[in-house]
Amino acid sequence: MTVNEAINILENNLGIANTECVVEALLDDELSPAMLFEAMKNTANSKTKFRLAWSLERLAKLDIGKCESFFADILAAIPTLEHDGQTRCLLKIIVIYLDRSAKSKRPVFALNYLDTYDWDDIIGRLFEHLLADETPNGVKVLAAYILARLSVRYCWIADDLKFHMQHRLDSPSMIAANKKIVRIITQNRIKILNTK
Repeated sequence: MTVNEAINILENNLGIANTECVVEALLDDELSPAMLFEAMKNTANSKTKFRLAWSLERLAKLDIGKCESFFADILAAIPTLEHDGQTRCLLKIIVIYLDRSAKSKRPVFALNYLDTYDWDDIIGRLFEHLLADETPNGVKVLAAYILARLSVRYCWIADDLKFHMQHRLDSPSMIAANKKIVRIITQNRIKILNTK
């Protein structure tokens, strides 16, 4: 399957079966995830961008390793995203990766490009998502979760995030997320204390 064939499938028929067809091609290495990501960045149609991002999210849920080669590109794209659905999908890929790192006891910044990556733009954009009233709660929750995971490296995030989360408890999803965020921040502080 080519990237153009995948785009045609997703543009003409949105549905889980069509997305699964593209994901199967990605899993079987018939289609390059990095090329699909590039196509997503270069496509003008916002619906197509979302559908391509959704396919990549589904791939990440099944095999996050397939996304590792262009993970830095995903991070670089976060500050430039405009479509909420696309943003949610790519944030979910980051969450899946950070969760895998946490569960494997592998440091989040084990990869050289993550250790040297300039996170300032991403952190700023994540706080913007969290604080904007028009941002859907799903995007806010994912942004807060990523910020909590990053607090192991950037300690200042923890206090800012806890403060802002206390003022965003306007829905059940944000209340549930707040409990998880506080737990992650507490675990991160214990990790930091144990390494000193």
